[in-house]
Amino acid sequence: MTSALTIVQVAVSAQRNLQALATHERFLRQRGELTPTAIGGIRAYSAVENARLDVCAEHFAALQPANDLAFEQSPEHA
Repeated sequence: MTSALTIVQVAVSAQRNLQALATHERFLRQRGELTPTAIGGIRAYSAVENARLDVCAEHFAALQPANDLAFEQSPEHA
């Protein structure tokens, strides 16, 4: 099973890539060099990175907390 640390590393990597893409897109737009081809490439790459984030979210949701009493339901004490 994939560890939480590995999932976090993938998620952080994807988020950094998305941030770099946004910065690059802004740079191209400011210089007037944002072509339809560039927009298509940025959108395609962004879709891949967003898919990576979606998979990370699914993996996090599937993790079972180990030895964490905060996640265990206990009866209310009267």
